[in-house]
Amino acid sequence: LDITVALKGTQAEIVVDLDGVIFLRWQGRQSLLSPGTVWKMPDPKALGLGVFNSTATFEGVRLRMLSGKARPLRPAAGQPPS
Repeated sequence: LDITVALKGTQAEIVVDLDGVIFLRWQGRQSLLSPGTVWKMPDPKALGLGVFNSTATFEGVRLRMLSGKARPLRPAAGQPPS
């Protein structure tokens, strides 16, 4: 599963590729992207990954930034804060 999020001004594009096939493509205003109160992240600019009404196992997740920087919201277990 590959998910690409591209931001340009106030617009966003999200493309979900599942095994080489485009599963979902969405374009619109960034302001329309809201997780609501149930899925609210501690930081509104944070990336989240979840499932609804189903079971999923995430055996690994990798993030590759095309631009900008990413940082963890909190240090990994056993690591001092940066």
